[in-house]
Amino acid sequence: MLSEHTLFLNFKPVLFAVLLVFAGGVKAEPANLNLQPIKNALNNKEYQKAWQLIKLLNEQWLGEPAFDYLYGVTAMQLEEYHKAVFAFERVVANVPEWQDSRIQLAKAYAAIENYAGVIKQVEILQNQGTLDAKYQPLVQQLKSFAEDALQRQSFSIVQAANLSAGFDSNVNAGTSNERIFVDGLGELILFDESRKSEDEFIGLGYQLMLDKKFSQVSSLRFSSSLNGIHFKDLNQFDRIQAGISTQYHHEFSRFAWQVGLNANPLWLNDKLYRLQGAVFTQVEFSMSKSVNLFAQVSLGKTDNKVNDGLDTDNKSAQLALKYSSSSLRHGLHYHWREEISELSDSSSRALQTLTYRINWLQSAKWLFSGYLGYQTADYQGRHPFFLKTREDEMAMLGISTRYRHTQDVSLMLALNMQDKTSSIELFEYDRAELKFTVNYAF
Repeated sequence: MLSEHTLFLNFKPVLFAVLLVFAGGVKAEPANLNLQPIKNALNNKEYQKAWQLIKLLNEQWLGEPAFDYLYGVTAMQLEEYHKAVFAFERVVANVPEWQDSRIQLAKAYAAIENYAGVIKQVEILQNQGTLDAKYQPLVQQLKSFAEDALQRQSFSIVQAANLSAGFDSNVNAGTSNERIFVDGLGELILFDESRKSEDEFIGLGYQLMLDKKFSQVSSLRFSSSLNGIHFKDLNQFDRIQAGISTQYHHEFSRFAWQVGLNANPLWLNDKLYRLQGAVFTQVEFSMSKSVNLFAQVSLGKTDNKVNDGLDTDNKSAQLALKYSSSSLRHGLHYHWREEISELSDSSSRALQTLTYRINWLQSAKWLFSGYLGYQTADYQGRHPFFLKTREDEMAMLGISTRYRHTQDVSLMLALNMQDKTSSIELFEYDRAELKFTVNYAF
């Protein structure tokens, strides 16, 4: 299957040959419109120069087919595909029999993934009955490409499996202290279960993503994941976590909107420990080519199968500002979450998290990522044993390197660290996890 990039390259010899002769073909240029400097710049591949020349004439000659044609050609070279579409649409509306211009319109539609538009233009060309022989292979190629793309676009399945191995310095998120002081009781010696424990682990994961497109701008997406961790010695902390999400996605001219629901069950030591679910809606605004603004709100519940006192009603809000360049992506994320328990105020809490993330695509093979975060957790009621209100703070740091070995196989090495302080000494801990992962997509 030809890629869009390859397809565009195949169009160029036809395109620039036509540029030299089109003015004397379908429709002559007005006597007082001199397009030769623009044609010369295009034939010399000086696309920015051509664009500047077009801007000087734009106000006076927009709507003139000869000018609009060059406008569209130049916009395509500068990857201004939507502008190219509008220009070529004006040309074929004024000069329906201009075959090359209609082909360029089909090409522009392909660039914005409007494959139905490509097929419509091809059918018009074929139904005209006067298609130039030199265009026939190109038009058939366009039609086959668009039909194949529509077939792929309407429904897609992506699967991935991963195998990991690593070391966790604090499997149970326990304190490093051997003793703690409790008001009214004095100093207490902690059991091993409450103290920091380290171990090696292996992990296995699977992801499934389905995407059903209803149109160029709307789709229904389903994703699921299943990840298991087995510890070498501390088997009581073995866990399996699943994630299931369904969402409707719709794109508008300047933003994308989603609404959906998700469920996340967690098994500890082969027993269902917790089930979390939520409904959410989110929107992502395109502020410019480089800057996006993301917002999400959700409502959900936590059903703890071991302790009803940990059942909560949850609500959350997220806000993120993202900046992207050719190889760098920055993101500043704020996340607020409230968990309310009807049975225990000491389990009710409000969390706030601020995170900075960076991704650097060093090459087609190497991706470097990192994040730095800070979180606060404020509990509503006094702890039943320590008789004081719990307030936590946590600093987070993570770095990772991914190497894409082939199109389907990638390798990743990641280090994640946490340092937590608390108004109740028992809940203070530090933790580091080093993990190596092999991922296979199919």
